Amino acid sequence: RRRALPLLECSEPSLEPIKFMAEHVAELQGAVLSGDGDAVRAALARGADANAPFADGSLPLYAAAKYGFAGVCVALVRDGGAQPDALSPKLGASALAVAAWKGRAAVAGCLIELLADPNGQSRAGSTALYMAAKFGHAEVIRELLRASGHPAYAGPG
Repeated sequence: RRRALPLLECSEPSLEPIKFMAEHVAELQGAVLSGDGDAVRAALARGADANAPFADGSLPLYAAAKYGFAGVCVALVRDGGAQPDALSPKLGASALAVAAWKGRAAVAGCLIELLADPNGQSRAGSTALYMAAKFGHAEVIRELLRASGHPAYAGPG
């Protein structure tokens, strides 16, 4: 004869943490894409994760670099703990590499000041210097050479 086991009280898992995260990702994405550093800081203060990818697979820092928002890059790294050398899950490139690709010299300089590695490589093996040279962005090339201490850089330190 089998013994019946007592019924355990079960409850449905809560979707609240997932909703919370999705709302904050969307809020942070809107703030990043608007170029508004204060809105980015506010989203981070409300719990948004500066290292969580957006729905399209790009990282917040990558998106800020792509659109030339140096102030947003500062907010993401200093206030949100974004990793300057993180590779975007979607494309496998860093924020510095995308700044170099897009010719965003001010953003490249800002990311270097935020300790992005000027010699870091993408998943495909490309460096930011390669991207800047391939697309003819002389100002970015100067920033990268200055940061790497390369002897080809003859400008002021």
